[in-house]
Amino acid sequence: MSIFNGNEFDKLVLETFIKGCDYVRGVLNISRNSDFIWHKIRTPKNYLSQVIKVVVPLAKKHSVKRLVVCSAWGVSKTSNDIPLWFRWLIKNSNIGVAYEYHERQEEIVLISSLDWTIIRTVGLTDFGRDRSLRSVVIAFLNPVY
Repeated sequence: MSIFNGNEFDKLVLETFIKGCDYVRGVLNISRNSDFIWHKIRTPKNYLSQVIKVVVPLAKKHSVKRLVVCSAWGVSKTSNDIPLWFRWLIKNSNIGVAYEYHERQEEIVLISSLDWTIIRTVGLTDFGRDRSLRSVVIAFLNPVY
C-alpha cells in the first residue's frame, strides 16, 4: 500500500496516484474547526461528492479493480438503524452535512460501473465501562462477475 499526499481536486495529481493501482481506497470526511458538532465546517460542504466525481472517471480510465470508500452507518437506507437521539444530532448539527454528502458520494459510486465496496463505519464508545468488546466490519459489496 502506498499513501500519497496532494490536492485531491487536482485531476493530474490524482491521475498520477491512481495510475497503476489495482485498488483505490477513499477515507475522506467533512471536518469542522473542532470536535464540537455545531462548530463551523472547515472543508467545502460538498467535499466528499466532489472528490469522488474526480476519482471515478480516473479509476475507470486506469482499470482500477475495486474502489473502496468509507461512509457512515446511518447513511441512506441505514438511517433508521441508528438511535433516535443520533438521528436528531444529524438533523440539527453539522454532522448532518457529512451524512448528506456521504450519501451523495455513495450514489456516485453506485452508478459508476466500477467494482466497489462501501464501508459504513459506526461510532463506538464504552462510556468508561470495563468490559470486553467484540468488533465487526460491515461492508457492502457489489457483485463481481
